[in-house]
Amino acid sequence: KSKLIAFLQERLNPHLVKWACRKYKRLHRAQAKARRRLAQIASTNPGLFVHWRHGALPSGSTTGAV
Repeated sequence: KSKLIAFLQERLNPHLVKWACRKYKRLHRAQAKARRRLAQIASTNPGLFVHWRHGALPSGSTTGAV
C-alpha cells in the first residue's frame, strides 16, 4: 500500500500541476505557484481526488502529507 501511495503521489500530483498550468493562463509559466495552489486546495478539500483520500496529498498541504 505504501508503494502505491508513493507512486500516486509522484505521478498524479505533478500531472495535476501540469494540467493546471495548461488550463489557467496565470499559472502558465509558474509551476511553483501551481504547486502551492494545488497544496492549498488539498488542505481545504482533502477528499477531492481519490488518491488524496488515500494519503497521496501534494507536498505543502497542511493535512499531514509529505
